[in-house]
Amino acid sequence: MKFKKIVMTFFMLLGGASLFGCAATNKEEDGPNTTHYSEIYTLTLDSLMSLDDGLNHEMEYIALDVKSLTYATEEDKEFIVGHLVKYGVNVIDESIKSLEEKGMVKEHGVIDGVLLKIEKVELKSDNKIVIESSKYRSGKGAVVVETILIKKGGNWQVEKSTMIMMS
Repeated sequence: MKFKKIVMTFFMLLGGASLFGCAATNKEEDGPNTTHYSEIYTLTLDSLMSLDDGLNHEMEYIALDVKSLTYATEEDKEFIVGHLVKYGVNVIDESIKSLEEKGMVKEHGVIDGVLLKIEKVELKSDNKIVIESSKYRSGKGAVVVETILIKKGGNWQVEKSTMIMMS
């Protein structure tokens, strides 16, 4: 367990360092079909974290189901994990299944952190993406959010985030 914490700390520091030197931006010269998923997913996950703040209360970690980051490169994934460190807790690459296998899921499906997952990505156009994501704390504490992102002036921004399911 101690080794895993050391490894996670290393990756968090590495990811955090990339915030300063390797921040992905979407420039017009990249062309309309070039999409930087690190930017899109960080905007989406930040929007998700801000909704139903009660789920974040006393969270001990953020579990991000990295496999759910469709289209993201390994660089994007490292950037996203590093970005989430700003919430002041360890960020781990886990799914609900792997959390269960590690004994991190308590009675009634309760976890000590939040589990973030990208459920669905719809590319509407070169300038519009709709992402469905979820934040899970327990069987009775979870939300599914639809986030609409648009590209204006070469940068992605959240146009609207709507909670479409709450338990």
